[in-house]
Amino acid sequence: MRDDDLELTDPFPLSETEITWAATDNTGNNSESCVQKVTINDEVTPETSCPENIIVVSSNGSPVLLEIAIATATDNYMGDLTILGLRSDEAELGAPYPVGETTIEWQAVDAMDNAAMCTQIISVNFNASM
Repeated sequence: MRDDDLELTDPFPLSETEITWAATDNTGNNSESCVQKVTINDEVTPETSCPENIIVVSSNGSPVLLEIAIATATDNYMGDLTILGLRSDEAELGAPYPVGETTIEWQAVDAMDNAAMCTQIISVNFNASM
């Protein structure tokens, strides 16, 4: 019998589960039991996929407001998966992007704190002749 009251054939959760095994002789007089601990760990990092790099032109050299797609990620375990994007200039993702190159480090973190990253590059070029 499992300590989580699930069937032995049900999937085991990420954690430790105890199974109590019992044996009784044919007369029902002598019985023995033991406990088996089953530990399931998730050490597999999520797989991330960054949005395409973006190249835009600013005709007056001003920062450019862009709509940024969020990275996607999949994980081997169906628990919570958090995706965060951090800009190299430490501004908010929705803030205007300055002339030059800004990187976004996308990080996916699963329920067991396994993390994977990918990088997206935002290039804002200045073209005064536009």
